[in-house]
Amino acid sequence: MAERARRRVFNDPGHAHELTFSTYRRKRLLEDETVCRAFLSALDAARKEHAFQVWAYVLMPDHVHLLLFPTGLEDSMAGIRQAVKQPVAKFGLATMRELADPRLQQLHDGRRPRFWQPGGGYDRNMHSSKACRKSIGYIHDNPVVAGLCAHPWDWEFSSAAAYRGDDCDFQVDFPTL
Repeated sequence: MAERARRRVFNDPGHAHELTFSTYRRKRLLEDETVCRAFLSALDAARKEHAFQVWAYVLMPDHVHLLLFPTGLEDSMAGIRQAVKQPVAKFGLATMRELADPRLQQLHDGRRPRFWQPGGGYDRNMHSSKACRKSIGYIHDNPVVAGLCAHPWDWEFSSAAAYRGDDCDFQVDFPTL
């Protein structure tokens, strides 16, 4: 059996991290508003527990983009990802069971249902202000490029409206770039 390639992770102190992770088999599990609100709640709890700032985010129907800046001494993206993803998976799967959602059968990996695609997803260190600004633009433009809305600030589960100066349910941390 061929050895599986390992994803390299760099937890360089003082750098922002661009994270992307997907729902299992890219199922549109984040179309449910209650699941998205649970995600933002988990993100806020993880932010407090793991000492990081949320510079930008967008929740797409089948994936998530985050730009985070760790402020604590320990910079563990794996711990942050777990603190965000685990409660959302539990909530999302429990909600699907309660509603007898037929998609639940499509989420079995042979052993159990999964909410998130296995693995850490995409994790990239941002080494410059320019890279961070580009990442924020990319994150905010995602729903527009996907044809889900006309303007980035129209997408409810994104930090784009906060950058425009609108009142938002989730408090984003604005970087000084």
